[in-house]
Amino acid sequence: MQAHPEYKDGFENLEASIDRATHMITQLLLLARLQNEKLPQEEIDLSTLLRKTLEDFTAIAQSKGITLHLDISKTCMTTANPNATIIVLRNLIDNAFKYTPANGQVNISLSANGIMDISDTGPGLSDNDKKRVFERFVRADKSGQTGSGLGLSISRWIAEQHDLKITLHDNKPHGLTVRIEWKILT
Repeated sequence: MQAHPEYKDGFENLEASIDRATHMITQLLLLARLQNEKLPQEEIDLSTLLRKTLEDFTAIAQSKGITLHLDISKTCMTTANPNATIIVLRNLIDNAFKYTPANGQVNISLSANGIMDISDTGPGLSDNDKKRVFERFVRADKSGQTGSGLGLSISRWIAEQHDLKITLHDNKPHGLTVRIEWKILT
């Protein structure tokens, strides 16, 4: 059914509001479920999991004209919960693509020693915002992108359950680099 032109903006705003609410509810349910479960861990190849997760982002890269550079070690074995690991990867990679402008660049690397960097050429974050963005419902974004302010909070909680370290750094000349230090199996 076609809406009358005078109602089009109202319907589009309503649809966007519903999408934001749905996303927030989904994130809250995910966080509640994760925090009430023991995350069983198993031996996984992080390189394989990262490549598989990236398959979902190729269409986004193409549609925005984003150049994606990958430098992923052939294998990187760790002990982790595979589902929780995918959530962390998706949240962090999604943010990189979300905040990288059209014709920008996203670089993702994973070394054999377990250092993963996800860098973008977006607006970056102030030092103060870098300290706050892992808190629930905190959004430092001024670009108008949608989000619930829960993705990084969920990622940090999962990282803590796996005894991982996530840090945020400036990407020169502009943008952000998220570094995760995974514990590898030797």
